Parts: sequence; structure tokens; C-alpha cells
Amino acid sequence: MTIECSIDLRIWGLDPERVTALMGLQPTKAARATDRIGRSKLTYKEDLWAFASSLPFDKTVREHLESLWPLLSSRADVLADLSQVGGVELSAWVRSYGGDMPDLWFPGDLMRRIGQLGIEFEIDISVLPGPDEVEPAEGPVDSPPDR
Repeated sequence: MTIECSIDLRIWGLDPERVTALMGLQPTKAARATDRIGRSKLTYKEDLWAFASSLPFDKTVREHLESLWPLLSSRADVLADLSQVGGVELSAWVRSYGGDMPDLWFPGDLMRRIGQLGIEFEIDISVLPGPDEVEPAEGPVDSPPDR
């Protein structure tokens, strides 16, 4: 059983180069509206600037938040200004394989600090089967039918 998570600071709807200059920080991901999302045919609807936590995926959401706090608190005024003209959010993703319950406990002081930034905070949780819960395939997808 495994739990993985990370957090991104995401800024939507503003020129990524402008956000980089204002934040004084290189993004871990940047995209322009109409850029393709990965290899799919889907495209971004707005410009995106994102900075991901550098902690490994096996750390808790709280640990990722704490690791980003110095970056967030030192740029609180910039984030407040950016949130007036674009979307600013902390976006956490959590993947639970095999039904393990993620640790979503946050001390009040951390939540107060995050709340004072005035930005949104979302947690996306996916519960996925563990390796022993996946049923084996009946055969290769491209195999010809029996004759």
C-alpha cells in the first residue's frame, strides 16, 4: 500500500514570463493558453505558471505545505497582487494505492498562515487499486481472435 502526494503553487491567466519576473523564481512548469497538455489533443485554456514542492512524493501534504511556506510567505504581497488579476491557488494531489488513508491533519497555525495569503487551497484525492487488486488482462489488446 502506498500514498503519494505533492503540492503546486499555480498561477493562472497571466503571462508566465511576467509571473516569473514578479515572483523572482523559475517555475517548474509554464504553459501558454492553447499549448497542448502533454501528448493529448487537449490544450490549456489559460496561461499557467506553476512551482512544485521539491519534497519526495512519500511526504505528507502537511510536509509539502511546510516546505513551501518560506517561498509563499516571502512573496505574500506579490501573491496578493497577482490574485487580483489572475487565479492563484495551492493545488495538492494525493494518490492512495490499495485503500490506504492519507494523513490530512494540519495544525491550526499552518492553516492560519495559509489563510492569511488569501489564496485558494485544493486537495485532489484519487483512490486507486493496489498492484494485487488489479485483475490480469485476458491477453494482448492487439491479439487476433481465436480461429
